[in-house]
Amino acid sequence: MNNRSLPFFILLLIIASAWVVFDQHGIINNDGVLYLRQANLFAQGDIEAAKAMYSWPFFSYLIAQVHVLSGISLLYSAQLINIVLFVAACYFFLKSLMLISKEQSILLAGFLVILTSIPILDDYMPMLMRDNGMWAGFTAGLYFYLQWYKSPTVLNALLFQFCFIFGAIFRPEVIMLNLLIPIASLWVRPANVSRSAAFAVSGLLLW
Repeated sequence: MNNRSLPFFILLLIIASAWVVFDQHGIINNDGVLYLRQANLFAQGDIEAAKAMYSWPFFSYLIAQVHVLSGISLLYSAQLINIVLFVAACYFFLKSLMLISKEQSILLAGFLVILTSIPILDDYMPMLMRDNGMWAGFTAGLYFYLQWYKSPTVLNALLFQFCFIFGAIFRPEVIMLNLLIPIASLWVRPANVSRSAAFAVSGLLLW
């Protein structure tokens, strides 16, 4: 189990998540109906009415843009986005495991954790929820934060902060990480980086 195993596991997760979603035959949650209605307003160009419907509209806006650009239905656009974001979250979760452990079995263990988790086995995966975008941004941010801790470059610092912001445009809770990490960096930081430098670099986007 090494880097060459990762694409195989990701392919299996794409197949599994797509099967779970489309096996539900279009059954969605109540929040999903709201997102589709808002996306429909965005697709029709009625921006003000769309914003008035829900105050954190990026997920619905993204659905509308995929629908307009691809020509597929709003429902299928939303489900496609959900699958892509879920798989992205899984990818960066597995990549993070590979950074923190050199065990040969770490990829298989991480894959089994995902495969037996609630999103795959329960009714969560077919739901139209912003959470997949939040988790994609969070896990990508975590991966690049670990990269920054191991190799404290400005690029890695920017990448983990941008990823947390990406998660926050789906759910605002993730932005707290960009607020807390600079403070935490005063105590927990790369060994070869001073406290002041770690604070400044890990808070670049705040400045």
